Amino acid sequence: MKILLIILLGVICITQNVHADNGKKIHKILEQNYQKYLILDGYNAEGKAIFYGNKFHNRKTASGIRHSKYACTAASVKLPLMSVVKVTNKKNGKSISVLINDRGPFKTNAVLDLSKAAANAISLRSTDNILIEFDLQQTLELIKNTKKLKNFGI
Repeated sequence: MKILLIILLGVICITQNVHADNGKKIHKILEQNYQKYLILDGYNAEGKAIFYGNKFHNRKTASGIRHSKYACTAASVKLPLMSVVKVTNKKNGKSISVLINDRGPFKTNAVLDLSKAAANAISLRSTDNILIEFDLQQTLELIKNTKKLKNFGI
């Protein structure tokens, strides 16, 4: 809920050109946040992925959103929260876009921790390698329009 409020306030500040107490335009600060995403444009990684166990269903994630095994979400140690990546199973070519809404995995050599729904969508097996591609356009659309969260089952 908090993250949705932050995103909504950010969108309001951008569209209304609100000023902070020190005279600086708030949207200048927000542009710096967008810059983080722009730097990631073209980012990709390859490696193993795992998926959340059932015990994590309905627990709060690092973003404040409750984890759902039915949503298309993932956890990453490196990627910014509330960013979108395309995940492709290199063994079968199946892919899906997921929302990064949590941190992890921490105890494995995996690069991503997928929700059960996302793992099933690409028919992920423990021996499969995945390709991760940062999706700048979807990430910026999500920041500007929180209704897009429904696309990920949230």
